[in-house]
Amino acid sequence: DRSDEMTLRYGDTELFLALEDPSGTRPADAASALMQTLRTAEPDVIGEDLFDGIEALHLTYREPDSDPAVSREVWLDAQGSPLCAEIFLDGEKRVTLFFTDFTAAP
Repeated sequence: DRSDEMTLRYGDTELFLALEDPSGTRPADAASALMQTLRTAEPDVIGEDLFDGIEALHLTYREPDSDPAVSREVWLDAQGSPLCAEIFLDGEKRVTLFFTDFTAAP
């Protein structure tokens, strides 16, 4: 039974979606869930790190009560704009988001 899976195709590009994965851990909804996390959640760990040669704030968010466990690693530049984020499901990296430009709406 493949009712819990979906493949989105556009031209030569295919995006596999495992529908049983929690919201925010799939490529289709990872960015919006990340923005919600940044707006509303407190990071579990705050540090500094170099990301692609840029001094960045490195934040770790964990949802330990979720099953499976969801966590997010996020790197922000000096202005607070995201540079990169990695989303993990039970410790396995599922999605990496790279930001080349970011503008916050008023």
